[in-house]
Order: sequence, then structure tokens, then C-alpha cells
Amino acid sequence: MIGPATTIRMRISAVAYARAHPLQYRLMFATPLPDPEAHPAMMASARHAFAILNEAIDRVHGRPDAASPAGRAVPLDALYVWATVHGLAGMMQSSAMQTLALPASVHAAVQPHAMGRLHAAMTAPLPKDEQP
Repeated sequence: MIGPATTIRMRISAVAYARAHPLQYRLMFATPLPDPEAHPAMMASARHAFAILNEAIDRVHGRPDAASPAGRAVPLDALYVWATVHGLAGMMQSSAMQTLALPASVHAAVQPHAMGRLHAAMTAPLPKDEQP
């Protein structure tokens, strides 16, 4: 079963990949996508990757009915995780953080801090208006 810890490990892996393979990462996520109709296999892979994350979030939320407020929150939470992880990976690849003149300790702590905050967000009770 995919739970919150597995979801966080998946996201840490994404950041680690971005750091280890910066050019490939930029090619995949920082360039415009080619025409989806001309590249259906690429789109199928992209949708599959997001479906894995969406499924993990759905399980974390207890598999709510898709029409319920909690069910409608699942893809939103998946996009939140996706955006946070890819934003962090992009910042860590660029010189954006260096321009802020932050101490080295902040640079060292940003990834575990962000992953901890994601974990806290994904394991916190849903807001009352999103509960099943």
C-alpha cells in the first residue's frame, strides 16, 4: 500500500534525480512539451506518472468518493505535491537560492524541511469542508 511515507520517498527521489541529472530534468520539466497529439506515448507516460501520485494521495485520504469534497481535494493535493517538489528541484538547480545570500545551513536544510512540511500537510486531517 502506498502511504504518506512512500509518497514522500517518491518526491525525495524526484528531487534527487533532478540534482543528479540536471540537464535531463530541465529537458523534461523546464521546456515546452511537444505537441501531445504527435507524441501520444510521451503523454501516456506523463499521465501515468501523475496517476501514481494521485493514487497515493487518494489512499492517504482514505479513498473518498470522487464527487465528495474530500475526493475533489485529491487531484488538488497531488498538484500541490507536484508543484512543491518541482519548484524545489528547479530552485536547487538554478542560482536563485544563491542570490538570496542565505547561510549554507539553510541550503543544506531546505530539502528535508520541505519534505517534512509536505509530509505534515499530507497527513494532517482534511479541513472540515473537505472531509468525507
